[in-house]
Amino acid sequence: MKKIAFLLAGISITFALPYQAGAQQVESLLGLATDAEAKTVSIMVSSSGCTDKGYFSFALEGDVLIFKRIRRDACKAVPGRHAITYSLEELGIKPDSAFRIGNPITLTENVF
Repeated sequence: MKKIAFLLAGISITFALPYQAGAQQVESLLGLATDAEAKTVSIMVSSSGCTDKGYFSFALEGDVLIFKRIRRDACKAVPGRHAITYSLEELGIKPDSAFRIGNPITLTENVF
């Protein structure tokens, strides 16, 4: 009986992991760059070959900008860094406005 309970607990934990239908996870960023001249913000994220803008949503809450991963990158390439660039206009940020990033920054690429 204990084995069955343990197995069921393991199964329920597996199904509660991120990336369920509609799940969004705040992304740990590997880096961030801004370009005042081009009026852009670039985020550096982990990718195993497929990640692009369509894998993320963003929200500007007050002056805090948060990027969320909405799809898991299930490609089979070797994981690496990938830059995704957004215009300030696309993000809803006025060029002369200050803003903060609400995402954690990590120094490791092993975020999958």
